Amino acid sequence: MIDKVKVSGNSEAMGEKINTVVRCPDRRQYPRFRPKKIIYVFQGDFGKIIDISMGGLLFTYIFDKESLNEETPDKGVLFFSSGGRDDYIDSIPFTTVSDSAVPRPRPLNSCVVMQRRIAFGKLTENQTERLERLLLKHISLPRFAGKAYASMGDKP
Repeated sequence: MIDKVKVSGNSEAMGEKINTVVRCPDRRQYPRFRPKKIIYVFQGDFGKIIDISMGGLLFTYIFDKESLNEETPDKGVLFFSSGGRDDYIDSIPFTTVSDSAVPRPRPLNSCVVMQRRIAFGKLTENQTERLERLLLKHISLPRFAGKAYASMGDKP
């Protein structure tokens, strides 16, 4: 399946106007979910996860001009705001899929907010188990089945 993706925005930090239409195959193998609690990521830049799946994630971060020429690390860390012992997963292999500026209203242009899409590389068995636990514990699952049964008058 081919998706048509329109990427647009004004990236003053990069010194260019972005307005591109890209055709690319939909490569997602896993459904994406929004966290119900704050989950952070560190991959050279520190950011807040917007959505996550077993195959990757999307996060936002504040652009730093000083890190413009630095290479993005190929591994990163996920961690959660609760601060418990098992509240992080480290050395996750990351591949950057896209990194673009988020359009902002004029009064808020003092900082540039970026959004980066990450695909996970080959995870170890331990990383896979911890990521599954993270998703089960910290994401909201849609409740479609309950509504469907309610409309039919049956309960699951």
